[in-house]
Amino acid sequence: ESLYKQVGEIPITKTLSLIYMMKFDDTGAVRIEAGNVWKALVDNTPSLLRRIMDGLVHLLVKELAGSDHDKRMGAGRALGDLVSKLGDSVVPHLLPLLQEGLSSRDPDRRHGVCLGLTELLEACPKQLLHT
Repeated sequence: ESLYKQVGEIPITKTLSLIYMMKFDDTGAVRIEAGNVWKALVDNTPSLLRRIMDGLVHLLVKELAGSDHDKRMGAGRALGDLVSKLGDSVVPHLLPLLQEGLSSRDPDRRHGVCLGLTELLEACPKQLLHT
């Protein structure tokens, strides 16, 4: 809490979101170090993910829409993990952003959105899909 007060909500959210996404990087050393940093900083992952959810979701959707294949894949895996951890609380935030990306003229963005939707559907609790 004191760090949030000293630095501010936006820089902390952005930094934690980037660390979370790096936990799913293609490079093993990056994944391991990001995981170590995450464990050192975060006591309660679900609680923190709920706190940074808006910033994290926007970062993941932005990276899914980017042209860097490795970042897209990492963002997709991070999105799948986020959905598996938070399920019904994150899906309503994700779907509108992903749906918006489907109508993009940019093929990289559409490809990334499809990757994100695939990860969401694979990680989403089945009972949530039936509601």
